[in-house]
Amino acid sequence: MTKLSTQTSATTRGVGGAPPTLHVLMAALLIAWIWIGVVALFGGRVVSPAGVATGAAALLGFGVAMILLLRQAPLERPTRGTVLLLLVQAVAATATATDLFMLLALELPLVLPPRWARSAFVGQVLLTLSVGLVLARLGGFEASPELDVLSGTAQVAITLGSILGWQLVAFAGGMLAATEMRARRKIAALFSELELTHRLLSDRSREAERVAIARDLHDTVGHRLAALGVHLDLASRRARGEEAEALRVAKESVHELLREVREVVGTMRQEQPIDLKRALAKLLDGIRTLEVEFTLAPEAVRVSPQAEHALLRCAQEALTNVLRHAQASSVRVDLRPDRSGVALRVVDDGRGVEQWVDGNGLKGMRERLAAVGGTLAIHSSRGAGVDLTAWVPRVGDAG
Repeated sequence: MTKLSTQTSATTRGVGGAPPTLHVLMAALLIAWIWIGVVALFGGRVVSPAGVATGAAALLGFGVAMILLLRQAPLERPTRGTVLLLLVQAVAATATATDLFMLLALELPLVLPPRWARSAFVGQVLLTLSVGLVLARLGGFEASPELDVLSGTAQVAITLGSILGWQLVAFAGGMLAATEMRARRKIAALFSELELTHRLLSDRSREAERVAIARDLHDTVGHRLAALGVHLDLASRRARGEEAEALRVAKESVHELLREVREVVGTMRQEQPIDLKRALAKLLDGIRTLEVEFTLAPEAVRVSPQAEHALLRCAQEALTNVLRHAQASSVRVDLRPDRSGVALRVVDDGRGVEQWVDGNGLKGMRERLAAVGGTLAIHSSRGAGVDLTAWVPRVGDAG
């Protein structure tokens, strides 16, 4: 559930948190990391205390970088921090144990887009080959004991082939896991989008039903009452005495009833007041794939029901666009008053665009806001997400 706060921001994570597959992989990678580290430090490769300390620091850097990256997996848009952490892992693996490259191969598809992951894996293969050939030339290459009967070149070739084969298996497993997790995320995003659309259609259906009932009341009851009033008026002109008085009272009752029906019809045709804060919180509760930050200002400013509905529709449309197009991991929604009205701001950390072109949804948002004297402002740049602000005037200032 999205928590509401009138002074501080409240953050919620999409339902379900990290997928089960990621938990299993993280556990397996941590166990393998510990095992490889113990073998590297105490398996005879490092003998001096200084070497043990250096190796332990490198292994610790690899593990910390791995945990930091996997906590965000699967990533769609790597940052400079992502690349830096991967470089730390590559350096640590080169300096301590090349077996760590298997863990890195499994990790790459989880923290990089597929095309980037394939390119990074090719680079890792070349690095592994380079390290192996350098060690072989310097006499420090360790081949499997079972290969002692073969020549030195054959030992190096077979050992490197085995290492690269296991790295390829790990990379393929990572690709499968990343594909499954991205599919889960996409399904969850589609479900959230469907839920938002369902709520939007439900609201519009209720509005259409209310207007239809108002029209039926006006066309049937209203017209019949008006006709009855005309007949009573004609009858009262011909009547005398007590009959005339009774007809006069009946005519006045019909006119009063007709006035009340017209008032009801007029009210039903208008937008009904809503609790905008509660409606926005309920809307955000349906988002299952993004980190949502919802900030409410403690001040309250009265706006018209039409303006409240316009802001709610803008929020629905903006969040649908974030889920459908932004490739974002988080979204921030702020509702706060200013000196002349109320502003709703929706900011995501998605891919953004260089040149903004309004679609039908955004055109509809602008038209809704313009109808109540409001405005819509959108700022975006590639890689920096979208910043959308919908503003409506307070009651009495519109027009």
